[in-house]
Amino acid sequence: MNRSQLVRAVTGSTPMARRTVEDMVEVLFDTIITEVRSGRKVTVVGFGTFSPTDRAPRLGRNPRTGEAVPIPASRGVRFATGSAFKSALTPKEGLSMAVPKKAPAKKTAAKRATVKKAVAKKTAARKTAAKKAVKKVAAKRAAVKKTVAKKTAARKTAANKAVKKVAARRAAVKKTVAKKTAARKTAAKKTAARKTAAKKAPARKTAAKKAPARKTAAKKAPAPRATR
Repeated sequence: MNRSQLVRAVTGSTPMARRTVEDMVEVLFDTIITEVRSGRKVTVVGFGTFSPTDRAPRLGRNPRTGEAVPIPASRGVRFATGSAFKSALTPKEGLSMAVPKKAPAKKTAAKRATVKKAVAKKTAARKTAAKKAVKKVAAKRAAVKKTVAKKTAARKTAANKAVKKVAARRAAVKKTVAKKTAARKTAAKKTAARKTAAKKAPARKTAAKKAPARKTAAKKAPAPRATR
């Protein structure tokens, strides 16, 4: 029998709803586990006793290699069956199985009310925990959205700055190219002027040389005679 089958069997034996029985079984198991974990025994008269056990650290052996393996300390639980449970498992001849007497109606109603109260508390605690979890998830989502928005804004700002830097660099390059082009044109004009001046200089020298020759010819020419 598994847990769901146990809940179904208890539901069939009681007038309570399946959900209520399921919560009761869960509360029962949780209570036993909590008490044993705290180091206390849980005794159900006629059924058995759950006792916590502590195991000290020890050395074990690997069954395949035979190598020593350290085993850390651990905590376990030991269950000892009660007398009624044992009698029910192996009833003696001539004796009826020891079955616990039914509690009076008042005690049963009080127990049911206590169980219902405990179930209601646990259900309220679950709902509160669920609401807190939903709030935490919403807060995390809001924080993630805020972070994403900040990162997106930072990326856009960085992209704008990068675009401005590229534009500034292009303007600087254009300005530098324009200056170099103007300088080259000026240098080309100066070179052309120098070449033109250089070409004109030989012609001037030739004219200067011819001018003395004319003066010499003028000196050698005879003076005109006077006529009577």
